[in-house]
Amino acid sequence: MIAKKTKIDEPVADSVRKNGKNPKLITRILQEAIGYLRGFVEYMRETQYCEKDPDGNPLLDHDMKIDVTPEPLPGKCRGERPSSEMQEAEVLRLQQILNKMKKQEQKIYAIEKAVMKLEKELEDVKRKWFHRKEQKELEGKIETKKVQLEKAKATLDLLPAQHGYKNALEVTKAMKTAKEELQEVRKKQKTWDQEEAESA
Repeated sequence: MIAKKTKIDEPVADSVRKNGKNPKLITRILQEAIGYLRGFVEYMRETQYCEKDPDGNPLLDHDMKIDVTPEPLPGKCRGERPSSEMQEAEVLRLQQILNKMKKQEQKIYAIEKAVMKLEKELEDVKRKWFHRKEQKELEGKIETKKVQLEKAKATLDLLPAQHGYKNALEVTKAMKTAKEELQEVRKKQKTWDQEEAESA
């Protein structure tokens, strides 16, 4: 108990008073205390069975050297660096789904614009005389485009379902969650890397 007080408690309190909570200085104190303790155990082992004088002091027939070199603290078992492989793959998978959906939305928008343009042309043709053939052609084109539009919208609605989601909103929510999980793992990786650099 005296050794703990003089080798750990007092030096730590003194160090904190003078330098604040500095982990490196406290580590140094612990290393010295472990070295002292190792030396003390060595001394006890060496003197355990030897003769003693009337005061109980050991009588040694040889010089004894006690090693009290500061002991390095055991390395922290850190395990492997956190992997973000799974989270990155999930973000990539969801991004591909969202890209397909965006492409389909652009296709729908282009068809809608084409329909609007054709309908405007049809209105202009209807105002003219003797353009019945042109009117019929435009009506046929509009009908074809509207069929394409319905198919494009149906494909867009099916895209989330093909990947196990009810709708586009579910895909967006899943992407938000996946990105948050990836950020969390990246924070852990950053902490791990900093600790690794400090212990090197």
